[in-house]
Amino acid sequence: MSVINTATCNGTDTAGCGGPFPVAATGTSPVFIVADPRTDTLYVTDFSSASVTVLDGSRCNAKITAGCRAGRNQAVGSAPQGITVNPRTRAVYVANLYTPGSLSVFRAGRGRG
Repeated sequence: MSVINTATCNGTDTAGCGGPFPVAATGTSPVFIVADPRTDTLYVTDFSSASVTVLDGSRCNAKITAGCRAGRNQAVGSAPQGITVNPRTRAVYVANLYTPGSLSVFRAGRGRG
């Protein structure tokens, strides 16, 4: 997954779009990403790995990339698609494509990444 600074690479400012961009390690076939703003944690669904990569957003972002290669994987159901986090209840919800009606739920981290 590429890490892009959207302050300098966006629809109105393309000065920072030249790359190369830092890369964050994820599982196979990353599809969706969601951020938990309370803990600065990023959750990435890995379609072919049946997992979610958990990254520390404070150490993996447009300015600091030292933590982009140190994510952990959380096992979930087959072919994870949609993902959301409820910061109040500390739960991450993942919809699984290949098991109709299947939803994986795991506890979000309490601290960073």
